[in-house]
Amino acid sequence: MAWRNRAVVVVALISLVATACGGDDADDGAGGPTTTVAGTSTSGTTGDTGTEPTRLSVVAEDFSFSGAPEQVEAGVFAITFENAGAVEHELAFVEIGDTPLDEVGAAIAPTLEGGPFPDFLENLAIPAVAEPGQTVETTALLGEGNYAVICTLTGAVPEPGATTTTGGGGGPEEGPQGPPHHELGMIQPFTVTTSSNPLTLPANDSAITARDYDFDVRISAGPQTVNFVNEGPDQVHHGVFFAFNEGVDETAAEAALLAFASSEDEAPPPPELDLPTSETLPHTGVFSSGLGATYEMDFQSGRTYAVVCFIQDRSGGPPHLVAHDMKEIFTVQ
Repeated sequence: MAWRNRAVVVVALISLVATACGGDDADDGAGGPTTTVAGTSTSGTTGDTGTEPTRLSVVAEDFSFSGAPEQVEAGVFAITFENAGAVEHELAFVEIGDTPLDEVGAAIAPTLEGGPFPDFLENLAIPAVAEPGQTVETTALLGEGNYAVICTLTGAVPEPGATTTTGGGGGPEEGPQGPPHHELGMIQPFTVTTSSNPLTLPANDSAITARDYDFDVRISAGPQTVNFVNEGPDQVHHGVFFAFNEGVDETAAEAALLAFASSEDEAPPPPELDLPTSETLPHTGVFSSGLGATYEMDFQSGRTYAVVCFIQDRSGGPPHLVAHDMKEIFTVQ
């Protein structure tokens, strides 16, 4: 959903809420940088399930979905998400309970701006976001519930011959964005029924587990499939990654990250931060407790990275980095 899209640019905008980011007031987070090396044990909803994933192929166009069935059984899904449109789209599964589809957009609008989550939104899974012409493949978990398949991103189809530019520092696109895509038709019902299938991702050597309010990281060097799971137990989380230049240790990396997060929009990034590499690392989707997905990532040996959560609490408020210091600085061994 738009949470993920906003998280990419929030590091350049977070000065708007920096007054809530006093270092002495942060609670529930790790008190300082820590190193997590390959081989460190981590729990999480991952393992050998012995059950073949349910295959789900969804195509996004401007502005509709096709291919998503009306009903599936809960469990593990091998998802192929193709964006056949001219603007970026997301594949989001939002539990809506008995809420009519035409009321969902207005109910979640405050949440997209940092407000509280509506009561009906107990389960949430956003496994994939795709640029125009891109096809994304992932394995994801979906629990029982009445959902909507929805895209809440904005972005108008360019006029013929038009060019688009982006704001500095990874900012949003300039020019008309248009209404949220669900208002243009990208929303439809999706029911996940009860099943004995385990909510467990296939086992992989690398995993990132999000909890209220920290991360367990088990990452090795090189290209790899990474399991991302939110173990909550209460809050919604995701992971946004930052890479640092060679030779930057964890202490310097933490200082640079916090400086960047609290800087003015036009301020240059700290020299320790490797923005080009950061931009090539896929950010995870957004998941409620018990859910997650797999992501293809590439980490370099000896380099220092950070994973950060910019989602707010279910009651609303500042991002978890601000309110709870939810980040993990790690060096790949």
